[in-house]
Amino acid sequence: PRPPPPPAASAQRSARTPRRVAAVRAAYRKKSAAAARFLCVCRWRPFGQPRRRRPLASVVLDQGIAEHILNDVTEFVDSQEWYVSRGIPYRRGYLLHGPPGSGKS
Repeated sequence: PRPPPPPAASAQRSARTPRRVAAVRAAYRKKSAAAARFLCVCRWRPFGQPRRRRPLASVVLDQGIAEHILNDVTEFVDSQEWYVSRGIPYRRGYLLHGPPGSGKS
């Protein structure tokens, strides 16, 4: 085990924390780029204007893929209890590939 830091070092570290939190809050109020970098110090909060939701029809996909993805998502959302009862992490990921500008993100 590692010995605790000397009292001077821990006092110095705790003195930096309130200043850092104050700087984050000030940057957030100003909505500056610094807020985006430092928000993880406290907790994530909404920043800027949210983007409009893009229609699924505007995403370039092969025939039937959009329906397949929607059915899979719907089935996954409805099966949380199944995952929890088996101790399996309840999360899902999709890897979309294609040329730039085809709407993957």
